[in-house]
Amino acid sequence: MCDPVNEEDILAYFGNMIVMGLIKLPAIADYWSTDPLFHCSIISESMTRDRFFHIHRFIHFVDNIALPPPTDSSYDRLCKVHQFLTLKSGLFLCIDLTVNVLLMKL
Repeated sequence: MCDPVNEEDILAYFGNMIVMGLIKLPAIADYWSTDPLFHCSIISESMTRDRFFHIHRFIHFVDNIALPPPTDSSYDRLCKVHQFLTLKSGLFLCIDLTVNVLLMKL
């Protein structure tokens, strides 16, 4: 059983997702590779690969059962992240600070 996810884990997860958007590799697991061609120390030092995938597997912003089927005319392709994308600026200030901290480490 894994340890409970805390605020530090969530911040590290989102920080890693931002870095992964800036530094593209063929597969997510490559960021933890021991091959120097792929290894990304800023990500691998923030959390283990297994911890990242555990959070990635279970993080949800919307109840999937409540979503309309993709064939429905009201279906929104961004429906799973729509609420997250429309949050107020407090969250984006947090993300901005996380990006700045991550970029300072690079």
